[in-house]
Amino acid sequence: MRFDGKAAVVTGGGSGIGKATALGYAQRGGSVAILDFDHAAADLVADEVRGLGGQAVAIHVNVGERLELEAAIAEAHDLLGRVDFLHNNAYAHPKGFQRVVTGEIPPEHWDHAIAVGLNAVFWGTRAVVPIMVAQGGGAIVNTSSIGGVLAAPTGAAYGTIKAALIQFTKIVALEYAKQNIRCNAIAPGLVDTPLVANADDARRHDLLRAVPLGRPAATEEIANAILFLASDLASFVTGECLVVDGGQTVQLRTPVG
Repeated sequence: MRFDGKAAVVTGGGSGIGKATALGYAQRGGSVAILDFDHAAADLVADEVRGLGGQAVAIHVNVGERLELEAAIAEAHDLLGRVDFLHNNAYAHPKGFQRVVTGEIPPEHWDHAIAVGLNAVFWGTRAVVPIMVAQGGGAIVNTSSIGGVLAAPTGAAYGTIKAALIQFTKIVALEYAKQNIRCNAIAPGLVDTPLVANADDARRHDLLRAVPLGRPAATEEIANAILFLASDLASFVTGECLVVDGGQTVQLRTPVG
């Protein structure tokens, strides 16, 4: 799995799954534009890529602002010369976020989820598709979630945007198949993040109990699946949502029969 001579744009590339994807792409020969709201974090990842002998640029952007995102993708294209892979990955809960039932969701929190988690994917895709068409093809991977595959109480905003991303993925895949642009989604389950690492013993036990493999995924494990979908190894895969959850969503929680 190699990306020599190719270039990627990764939103939310300064940390977590996005960082692991950017580093993995660079380790396999590709150049990377790391887009993130946290410019310092993006700079650190770009420096790490350069330390590995790769080419990287860090671009500060609020993906929830259409003009900023379009300008960032144009800048990435100018600096790297092409865009072969777009990873629509950026997402962060709003300040003061708490899991509450639908009737208690603050309007501004709903609006934030739509802007950052859904509109940004549309705008990013819309900006990169003409570039890929002109190049003769490309690959897009959208970060969804098992929260978009199955419903969870107190997850209305997050679950709605992640479910919408799966449908959006299928439509883009169909619309641009003849232009050799593949579009897929990834649906991670429990991932080893500070939220999991810092949970108290009881909460961590509850989280892990739901995963048949008995542990969270490392960010690199999610990135490996994303990079597969971005690569020529997945040249006949489009319109799919690849669930990477340690078996969490394949089990019946209450036995029947």
